[in-house]
Amino acid sequence: MKTLTFIFACFSLTAPAWAMPLDFMTTDVNAQAQTVAFTMHFDGVPDFQDTDQFGRQADSFQLYIYQTPAPQFATGGVPLTVVRGEELHWDGGLPIRNITLGSDFLNDPHGGGWGSIREQDPVVLVGNTLTWTSTLSGLGLSSVLPFGYGHEIFEFGNSGNSFFGGCTSAAPCAMPESDTFWPTVLGMVGLAGLMAWRRMRPA
Repeated sequence: MKTLTFIFACFSLTAPAWAMPLDFMTTDVNAQAQTVAFTMHFDGVPDFQDTDQFGRQADSFQLYIYQTPAPQFATGGVPLTVVRGEELHWDGGLPIRNITLGSDFLNDPHGGGWGSIREQDPVVLVGNTLTWTSTLSGLGLSSVLPFGYGHEIFEFGNSGNSFFGGCTSAAPCAMPESDTFWPTVLGMVGLAGLMAWRRMRPA
């Protein structure tokens, strides 16, 4: 019994603690309508409404849009636009912002240091699934496809995992697992097994 307790404790210590349990994302490009339907699937229900004393959302995200897909974990250079999930609690929709600041940025207290709003899209959250549709022009994209994007997730302003690039509109984009998670788990389980074997040996 103590061995099983040790194993479970090892799992809880080594499991990656994402700020928001993002599972995977999909995009559906409508070339004729020049739109992109985004779908984000989470392992749990995200909280986009509650904020802390500093006005930061409980859960938030940012998508960085690139004209072409980048190698995995690469930034892909300077993004064209940023999709700001941090602003959902203002109930004005999901804004797509320019990367560079405009001359009126001081009059935009919600911008978080990003540029002016290009487009603001309504979102639908049903259970653990968030959906919305953006135009290619609002995202700063030409009609050359597929496009690329990267994402970050946050909990009360703290990054839950490092930037993950390499997503492409041509395929679902899964949240990466920690590179050290499973090797650490296997090592801990092996150690627990060794401890149990040593206890069962005759003195």
